[in-house]
Amino acid sequence: MEAIRSGAYDYLVMSRTFPDDLRSSVSRAMREIQQELNLKDEDAARSLFFSNTFDFREIGPKLLRKIFKELNASAGFYEVQTGQTIPYFYMTSLPAYLNWIPEVIAREMEVELLDIAWLEWLEGLGVSVGGDCSPGDLGPGTFGLCSLFVNFSPGKDGVRTQK
Repeated sequence: MEAIRSGAYDYLVMSRTFPDDLRSSVSRAMREIQQELNLKDEDAARSLFFSNTFDFREIGPKLLRKIFKELNASAGFYEVQTGQTIPYFYMTSLPAYLNWIPEVIAREMEVELLDIAWLEWLEGLGVSVGGDCSPGDLGPGTFGLCSLFVNFSPGKDGVRTQK
């Protein structure tokens, strides 16, 4: 999921999923990893990729080339349509072994990662977090769940209010 939030507005202005050709992208990435790290075959690259033991931030731009094309096209369209730049980027639902991807995308696109103050946000909505839940438990994987019970609508004078 790709989400882009405008700095001029206090709400999400663009959200979309990536193309469905993820299988071919992963296959291409395995070949890139194999070549870049001089591994014996794609199976070795696949094992390393899914192991969460290697930091792919350095070769990430090469691995994410196709995704960058999609993101740049979306960002360019948005910027032409609105005349505004995109200052923030946020990704949800990534497994732990892919936690390097948002950092690489933000760095390469020269935008900031959107940092959500989860506890403050939920408290502002009147939602309390149980004692067994720590701030470390809240993150991009929590975003979808939280978005199911939060509804914002325009209020008086364009100020956004919660329902």
